[in-house]
Amino acid sequence: MEIIFAKCMGFCPGVKRAWKLVEESIQKKDQPIYILGELIHNQQAMEKLNEWGIKTINDLGEIKDKKGTVIIRAHGEPPQTYQ
Repeated sequence: MEIIFAKCMGFCPGVKRAWKLVEESIQKKDQPIYILGELIHNQQAMEKLNEWGIKTINDLGEIKDKKGTVIIRAHGEPPQTYQ
């Protein structure tokens, strides 16, 4: 079997931006950090975020005290999420 690697590999720009936002939020970590949905489709990356204490939520109503930072996943959210 021959394995051929693409010339350009790695995360797409949207995923890179989302990951960077997480890293910046961790450095400021004065309040909880939440991710609305899966940040990226990568189980190992999601496990790493969990290890860092970042909670994945599926609905904004899961944030009981209304405090913290919510990061929108790299794939975005529908307009009604922002209302």
